[in-house]
Amino acid sequence: FVRGVSSSFDITEELIGMGSMKDQTTASALFEETVRLCSSVSLDFMKLVIVTTDGAPVMIGESNGLVALLMKHRGKQNRQLVKLRCIIHQQKLCSKELGFQALMALVTKTINFIKSRGLNHRQFRSLLEEIGADYGDLVYCCEVRWLSRGKMLKRFW
Repeated sequence: FVRGVSSSFDITEELIGMGSMKDQTTASALFEETVRLCSSVSLDFMKLVIVTTDGAPVMIGESNGLVALLMKHRGKQNRQLVKLRCIIHQQKLCSKELGFQALMALVTKTINFIKSRGLNHRQFRSLLEEIGADYGDLVYCCEVRWLSRGKMLKRFW
């Protein structure tokens, strides 16, 4: 995935492609595939600012990890490459520290009450339609997936 910002400050996020790692998943093989994919859509590595990876050594190794190879490929530049690790997990940890459990419990309880009873659910959907809401229904929360919680909260508000 590549996330970018245009000159008018519009943020875009796109899947530039998927590479097949047939034989090995070494840092150099990952690097070559990353360069190939980026070149296929004419991305300039000099404009690369942040790289987000998981914590695997093949990704974050100091001298031979994917991030280190990306930095070497960019050459000496006055801007340092920012390295982020498991940003979704970091967001989940932040939410725990900020005490969202009580809020999530209330939202989950409310959604479960509405969706578990047919009449309540039909009346709620009718209300959403009458007021011209952006969404026509609520989504259940899945404890395992943090992104489903975000979607649930977005629709709830």
